[in-house]
Amino acid sequence: MLHGGKRLIRLNLTYRTAQKSLWHNGSSITEVVLTDSLLSIDRETEEISTSYIREELTRILEHPAFRQSERSSKLLRYLVKTSLAADAAPLKERTIGYEVFNRAAGYDTYSDPVVRNAASDLRKRLRQYYHETTRPYLRMELPNGRYLMEFHPVEAELTLPDTGSSEIPFPITVDDTPIVPPIASAETAMASSPKLPFRMAYLASAASILIVLIGFAYVSHRYANRNIFWDAALNNSGPILVSVGVNKQAEALHPGLHMFTLANMIAYSKVATLLNRHKRSFEMKPDMETNLEDLRHGTAILIGRPSNIWATRLFPRMRYQFGRDEPSKTNYIYDTEHPQVRWEVPQGTINGEDYALVISATSPVTGERVILIGGMGGHATATAAEFVSDDRYRSTLNNLLRDPKHPNIEVVLKAPVVGGIAGSPSIITTHTW
Repeated sequence: MLHGGKRLIRLNLTYRTAQKSLWHNGSSITEVVLTDSLLSIDRETEEISTSYIREELTRILEHPAFRQSERSSKLLRYLVKTSLAADAAPLKERTIGYEVFNRAAGYDTYSDPVVRNAASDLRKRLRQYYHETTRPYLRMELPNGRYLMEFHPVEAELTLPDTGSSEIPFPITVDDTPIVPPIASAETAMASSPKLPFRMAYLASAASILIVLIGFAYVSHRYANRNIFWDAALNNSGPILVSVGVNKQAEALHPGLHMFTLANMIAYSKVATLLNRHKRSFEMKPDMETNLEDLRHGTAILIGRPSNIWATRLFPRMRYQFGRDEPSKTNYIYDTEHPQVRWEVPQGTINGEDYALVISATSPVTGERVILIGGMGGHATATAAEFVSDDRYRSTLNNLLRDPKHPNIEVVLKAPVVGGIAGSPSIITTHTW
């Protein structure tokens, strides 16, 4: 088509590999070096190659928005696979519930909206992915009211010089990187201009090194200021629920009132301060008023253990677990792989050591990111909250989570207790996966 005296060709893109294309400019051939190759698309049918769809699926699943949600990842894999089938028919909500979420074949979709909720969450995560991704291979969409994926090529415009001909000369491979006029080779430039004085060459080299160092410092500064432990909660657009364990014995004596331990409330105040500092809204509920439906639609932060009933329910098979020896009234944390390894705290300890367990992981029950902050005695829960919220320990947590292939973590902490007051936390052991 014509636009301002220039012909415009709309071409689809992109895939990361070096390519060269030629266009005819009057009587000369100009070589254009491009960074990406053309997405494989049938121009007659606009049909995208399934191999590119699978590659884009892999990229999406590696994005934090999907690494933090097993439920959304599982649903997306299923919908893409089903949508690519040659005989793909419209999917029914009940079929997805049965095949993806292990519901009974004839379950009541009206009373159990698991598929609708999961689809809504999937759409939000896809929007987040494409908002944060500058060069997607293509665009996947799940239309409202349907359960078959749509795949759309990403498009860009290329402006060609007007050669006076209405024909398009050569197939051109482009991406969304702006195409600049051809630049003469280094040999040609040197042959056609006098040599640079030594001092100018030296200054140019020094400037290049300085730019590299500034860039490195900027990246290092950004990484150091990341809080990887909290990335799931702070970067996720979904809701955040803070569930605080109540004092069950005190509540039994005061029916109708929510009774919290001092350590749990100190921990809650530290978490609330961190979330407010990052301008993230959240809802706080006592653990006894929290239900599974509350925990299935976003990040959950559980405070207190063993006082919080959801700590064990959402993490039934973690490596480090809480236990209690009733005859001796002793709480302990133990290693399920080495059960003889225990860290014990007798009930009522006011001098000695207290222990806590901190977890940030995708729960196998909800498929969502869950953060657990729990101590055994009456002191360590507050100390554990200090460990995950205080900037003094950020670099320690970042180093523990530096491998993106292992985004889940358990940390066993200890803290000295003197006169019923806990000191600074230190790490005993960790486990990532």
